[in-house]
Amino acid sequence: MSVGQSLAAARAESGLSIEALSASTRIRGTLIRAIEADDFSMCGGDVYARGHIRSIARVLGVDDAPLLAEFDTIHPRETIDLTVESIGNEWRPLSTRDRSKPAWGKAMVAAVLIGVCTLVIVGL
Repeated sequence: MSVGQSLAAARAESGLSIEALSASTRIRGTLIRAIEADDFSMCGGDVYARGHIRSIARVLGVDDAPLLAEFDTIHPRETIDLTVESIGNEWRPLSTRDRSKPAWGKAMVAAVLIGVCTLVIVGL
C-alpha cells in the first residue's frame, strides 16, 4: 500500500472528512487530496511533503515512520551541497562576515579636540 493510500485508508477508518482533516492539520484540502493520490508535486518539495505526511499521520493516530520510509524510497531526499568548493571563495559564515566597526580612534581624537577647544574658549 502506498503512502497516499495508507493515509486515505487511515482517514476513512477514523471517520474524518478531508475538510475536518484540513482543519486539524491546517493543510489545504486540495493538497490532502493530492497526497492521498500520491501526488506530492503540490507540496513544494520533499521537506514539506515529509512534514505534511507527519502532520496528517499525527492527527490520524498513525505511526509516521513507515510512511516516511516508504516516501523516502520513492522520493530520495533533496540534498544541498554546502561545501566551500561548491559555493566558491565568496562564501563566509555569518559570524565572520565583515562588519563596519565603530571608529573609536577617530571618536577619541574628536573628543580630545572638542575638550581642548572648550578649554581654550573658556580660558579666554
